[in-house]
Amino acid sequence: MGQIPLFGLGYVLLALGLSLDVLLHKDRPVSAVLWLGILWIVPYAGALAYLAFGMDRVRRGARERQMARTLLSRTAHLGPGLARHVLEVPSESRLAAPDRLGWHILRGTDPAVPGHRVLVGNEARLLVDGDEFYPALREAIEGAHHTIHLQTFIFAVDRTGQEFRDLLARRAAEGVTVRLLYDRFGSATAHVTRFFEPARRCGVRVHSISQANPLKGRFQINLRNHRKVAVMDGHVAFVGGINIADGNVAAFTDGQPIRDYHVRIEGPAVADIQLGFLEDWYFASREPPEELFGPDSVPEFHRAGEALIQVVPGGPESAGRGLADAFFAAIVAAEESIDLTTPYFVPDQPIIRA
Repeated sequence: MGQIPLFGLGYVLLALGLSLDVLLHKDRPVSAVLWLGILWIVPYAGALAYLAFGMDRVRRGARERQMARTLLSRTAHLGPGLARHVLEVPSESRLAAPDRLGWHILRGTDPAVPGHRVLVGNEARLLVDGDEFYPALREAIEGAHHTIHLQTFIFAVDRTGQEFRDLLARRAAEGVTVRLLYDRFGSATAHVTRFFEPARRCGVRVHSISQANPLKGRFQINLRNHRKVAVMDGHVAFVGGINIADGNVAAFTDGQPIRDYHVRIEGPAVADIQLGFLEDWYFASREPPEELFGPDSVPEFHRAGEALIQVVPGGPESAGRGLADAFFAAIVAAEESIDLTTPYFVPDQPIIRA
């Protein structure tokens, strides 16, 4: 009989501790009430559910990323003259009416947040589906002289995946520094089957991102890293939504590939894209920051085009609301129409009200 009160007392203490965490870290009242109910109505199972899905471990991840950002900024050779490419946003009164939409979007994010600066002199080219993206990526990888950085959510074990794995392996064997970062959940098949071992043996540095790692104090399994980024020599970058998989190629899908987009970028904005990759890489690998940047990692930047680009990091660990604020500002500033293209439309209350 004495074991039952002890069992109950143990859970009461656990539930009290987790309830305090809920009250301190849950910003939305509905979410807080829901988790409090689960903790007290479903003994132990509720606590396990909160540890796995509800506990806010993103804040610690944010601190780790901020540390990485600070270390990298101290050791990065960003090339002389990058500052001259940073746009000084003028006052609204100095702009013509057609330019005011862009002004509101730029003002919708905080330029004090790292990565929110606006850089001029870029060239950007839209790539539709894998049939346009993969040849451009292949060409950039073949043309790299110093570094190749590739990050993806899904790296499939199929023809497309094998082609790019072998290409990265060959370039590493030729002396290029190659870093490959993938999400362990999105690329689960590749991870379990040790698909990247041939590339590792050729010198490719491979790491995975996993939010669930009890050995490192990470239990939240519902957070993934969906970024798809590639940077070659710090000079050419690709960002977008296309993974590495046969499903993005018309020839492998009976002419019905997954509809998605990537953007090829040259110019000063590549520096901020590079920094975003290296923050994620440091988070996964703990490779010393001074080794991540060499003198040739980021070249001296010259004007590559006329595009203004602002690289805004997104995700729960990012400083501020960042991307959400940019979307909000664009929607509020629109005068005639709003066009959205997204595979997942789950807007929060500010976006709905906008």
